[in-house]
This record gives sequence, C-alpha cells and structure tokens, in this order.
Amino acid sequence: LQPGGKRSTQLLLGPFQEIANEMEKLEEEQQSACPGSHQNSRSGALREAMERLLEEQGRRKNV
Repeated sequence: LQPGGKRSTQLLLGPFQEIANEMEKLEEEQQSACPGSHQNSRSGALREAMERLLEEQGRRKNV
C-alpha cells in the first residue's frame, strides 16, 4: 500500500498481465498440437480485453 491507502495501478494489474501471458503460451501450445482449434478465438478475445483494460487504466493514471 502507498501512503493514504492507495494502491498502484501497476501492482493491481500485474496478476492480470501474468494471466494474459500464460494464456498466450497455452494458445501457442494448442496451435501446435491442434491446428484450427476454436479455443484460439476465446483466448484471443480475453487477451484483447486485458489489453484494453491496461490501456484504460493507463489513460486514467495520466488524467
């Protein structure tokens, strides 16, 4: 915690970035094991959502 009880945005988003990275690794493994797998679209959508969240948090921090 930072003074005043505020938490750093980066500290809060860190675990989500780790999840996105792990999902990317799993996606690569699935592509090599099962070309044409439909899981790719789901994990890709989740990754895009995480990236948008990170961008939004970055914009809020700059305001």
